[in-house]
Amino acid sequence: MALATISKSLSSKLGCTLRFSSCIQPKVCSIKKEPQNNTIQICTLWAGSTFSNFKQQPQIISSKDRKPKHPANVFLMYLQKVQQQIQKDHPEASRKEIVTIASQQWKNVDPEEKSLLTMQRKELFEKYKNDMKNYIDSMTPEEIRLEEKRKQQKMAKKLKMARRELGMPKMPGSAFTYFMSEQYSQHSGEEGVTQIFKKLRNHWDSLSEKEKEKYKQQSTQKSEVYKEEMERWEKEMMELGRFDVIRKSTLLRLAMGNKPKKSKKEVEDL
Repeated sequence: MALATISKSLSSKLGCTLRFSSCIQPKVCSIKKEPQNNTIQICTLWAGSTFSNFKQQPQIISSKDRKPKHPANVFLMYLQKVQQQIQKDHPEASRKEIVTIASQQWKNVDPEEKSLLTMQRKELFEKYKNDMKNYIDSMTPEEIRLEEKRKQQKMAKKLKMARRELGMPKMPGSAFTYFMSEQYSQHSGEEGVTQIFKKLRNHWDSLSEKEKEKYKQQSTQKSEVYKEEMERWEKEMMELGRFDVIRKSTLLRLAMGNKPKKSKKEVEDL
């Protein structure tokens, strides 16, 4: 109906016959006039879905997406079971509060129900082991390499968090770092961070060795303090049995039978 109205309106204005190609939901792309029979051919395009004989390429699933998920522990299985009821009873409760309520309920759960959940979790874990075996057998060398890289990154992140929680001393900065911390406040707000960094980098390179000496001394002093704090901290970690957070260089030195050097303070106390 809309095409017929457009055709009639344009025909009266142009003084010629309009012929639309057969199509649904047309979209005008060009107009071509045929002088022989005073007819204008209007090319139209389909504005809806298109169909062709082209076969859609299958979606590639990465090894990470195919990797079986480790089953939750028994308490988390219980939490999944009761959290909906807890949310209904405590609509204002946060996620942390829901977990707290569930943990309190868990203490009073019937031993038979706990045993049932334990058996269910055991079955899930057995299935997970079989799925993992099939997953590893089906991996390509490239997927194995990427999986190993992901595992190392995850372990490094976990180690970093553990060291931070246990209060590992922070490594001191370089001489340039102390120069930056002193000078940055004078330029903050003038330009972007990148521009300020480039400006200070150029300024640092233009300094003489005598001018840099002040910052080098700061770095050296902080390094001495850091070394003493690290030796003290690693000694505490050994006493706690946390050899997993100790530096590899320290573990290697201990394995070779070399004792850590005494700090300046320990020497002075002697």
